[in-house]
Amino acid sequence: MNDSIEAPIKEEEIVFRKENEERYKSLTCKEKEVFELVIKGNSTKQISEMLFIASNTVSTHRKRIKEKLELFSSSDWFKYAIAFEIPVF
Repeated sequence: MNDSIEAPIKEEEIVFRKENEERYKSLTCKEKEVFELVIKGNSTKQISEMLFIASNTVSTHRKRIKEKLELFSSSDWFKYAIAFEIPVF
């Protein structure tokens, strides 16, 4: 990637992270764990089986994550993943 393109993108990530750090910190450990599994493409059922919790509990965690981080689209989830260095794959 060209340095002139890479620098503004990196700067945007830094600004986004600073603006949203408190929101991300407000997630519980379990919500962060669910967030990472969602980002990796796992379904609610798969996550419930991986974490040995009910599907309804996973759905509740997903709902709370969306509310706390104000996530409205899939791209919003990925913005957080990139900014907070959460592995996507």
